[in-house]
Amino acid sequence: ASIAHEVNQPLASMVTNADAGVRWLERSNPDLEEARAALKRVVREGHRAGQIVAGIRSIFRKGGQRRLPLDLNDVVKDVLRDLRGDLRSTGIAAETELDARLPRVSADRVQIEQVLSNLIANAVEAMGATQGPRLLRLRSSIDRDGCASVSVQDSGIGLSASDAESIFDPFVTTKADGLGMGLMLCRSIVEAHGGRLWAEPGVARGAVFTFSLPGNGGDLGEVRDDDG
Repeated sequence: ASIAHEVNQPLASMVTNADAGVRWLERSNPDLEEARAALKRVVREGHRAGQIVAGIRSIFRKGGQRRLPLDLNDVVKDVLRDLRGDLRSTGIAAETELDARLPRVSADRVQIEQVLSNLIANAVEAMGATQGPRLLRLRSSIDRDGCASVSVQDSGIGLSASDAESIFDPFVTTKADGLGMGLMLCRSIVEAHGGRLWAEPGVARGAVFTFSLPGNGGDLGEVRDDDG
């Protein structure tokens, strides 16, 4: 169920880009450069789907997981860049407040990108039916334990205090076509990295999802978990 949930996005992107490539080729004057660019995006998304499957499998299997020093600020910037078109098409403005002093963490980059992409996708959906400004805020900071944290705040339908924990349970979803696996998987990934993921109602409206990871990735290469 986790793999089915996660690979849906890259598969949809592959179909969209393949369709675009066909349209560029079927024009009376085919645009080979645009078609080539679309096909490159298909290849990139195909590789990403494979990495996602491998990343999910590594969470649940015993043995080693390869983790490298990672700057969470770079992850935020890269994920936002990849989702720029989706945010623009839904009329959502994105703001970032990134702490330059953020410690590096030891992490699997693909898995952490999955977490952030899921949180942003949920925020976008929560703002889909709301009136007024649609604002996505991403903030990185150092918490009092010295961990690096990233928060995703939306101006959507909001979250009750009673739902702030239950939404992480497997197969619990508020979406008509949802599997209820996204947030469970996000928490599993973060906790497998020794971190935490939690949700809170927004101050005025919306919700805030925050994850934190130990800031110990400055000089690490490969981390192996003895108990999986």
